[in-house]
Amino acid sequence: MPRYPDGLGAFHERDRPVRRTVNWIALFGLLALLVLAATGLLGGGSRPVSSVRTPAADLAIKTPSVLRSGMFFEAEIQARANQPIAKPLLAISESYWRDITINTILPAATSEKSEDGMVLLEYEAMDAGDVLTVKIDGQINPSLFVGTQGRIELRDDERVLAAVPVEMTVLP
Repeated sequence: MPRYPDGLGAFHERDRPVRRTVNWIALFGLLALLVLAATGLLGGGSRPVSSVRTPAADLAIKTPSVLRSGMFFEAEIQARANQPIAKPLLAISESYWRDITINTILPAATSEKSEDGMVLLEYEAMDAGDVLTVKIDGQINPSLFVGTQGRIELRDDERVLAAVPVEMTVLP
């Protein structure tokens, strides 16, 4: 007589017909979840571009509009000077970066400071036609719930040349 592990016996060794059943509700639920995720409504997806053109400069912001808590993201800010800019500053609302960890800003600004609720990133002078492209990598902190909004401006010292409102929805 063969020895069986505890809890098993000859009953478990018998051949039995295999019943294959499909839980159709679970299958369709999983399929619906995959389709919903593919649309980008649950976070991620494409990064829409918000832009503005002024006589002094063009400003375009490419950043995700819907993210999930904990996700990494990439934002791109592109500024084109339509006239010389002696002291270009990118001004980003502190409220927009609330509960967001910024990992990288490339190229690095020549100086950084916070003033009047704005993070100010200063870059080298720009001639008419020059383009400044800044890439920002960040991560949504778990404490950020619902979302955040603010404004990104291109300034010549204290004078605002172009501004774009930005908004990010954060899902759990």
